[in-house]
Amino acid sequence: MKHKVFKIKELTFDKSFYPRAGVNLVTVLSYASAMKTGSKFPPILVGMYKGKKYVLDGWHRSRAVKQNKEKYIEGEYQKFKNEREMYIEAVRRNTTHGLQYSPYEKRRMILRLEELDVDVATIEDLVKIPLDKITKFVANGSMVNAITGKRVAVKSTLKPFAGGLASEELLNAQKIMANTGQEHLLDQIIALFRNDAVDFNNREVTKKLSQLYHILESYAKPSF
Repeated sequence: MKHKVFKIKELTFDKSFYPRAGVNLVTVLSYASAMKTGSKFPPILVGMYKGKKYVLDGWHRSRAVKQNKEKYIEGEYQKFKNEREMYIEAVRRNTTHGLQYSPYEKRRMILRLEELDVDVATIEDLVKIPLDKITKFVANGSMVNAITGKRVAVKSTLKPFAGGLASEELLNAQKIMANTGQEHLLDQIIALFRNDAVDFNNREVTKKLSQLYHILESYAKPSF
């Protein structure tokens, strides 16, 4: 594996090649603070594919460096022949360290791996879930968006391999994921303000904050 110092602005952050559901802002701020005090972090992994430099492992480290107004980050890089190989490597790297995958993320990963025609045995090895339990994360029908709470249709070819999951059990799991996702999102918003990390110079950010303020203002004072 070759090493290089990359400019943050030349890196591509494409969710198609990132196994996590998104960036945890609390983690970014924690990393940024640690970096300021001299803590050393491992190099990120950059996938070289079709002339672009995709960050496969190290989104939080990259965002932390950017949060500290720095322009460069150390990384390993590897050339890939196709999207399938690149996503598999991203899953492997993010599985061995960092934040643990949530059930929602595992389900999303399985669907993406299927989409890339990865065989069932490899999927089982990558997500570290026994084949007979995979339907707790993937099943034909629908799933609940962890943030909006809205139900969206999904399909999986894995269901015939592992037996069905009781509809009541699946519904309870979806409710838990939806609530956890909303709490997580609110935690990140609170962390942005507490750490004085809101970009008030960004017009789109201030516009959305104004919308949020008016929405909250329209609610009666909470009773908690």
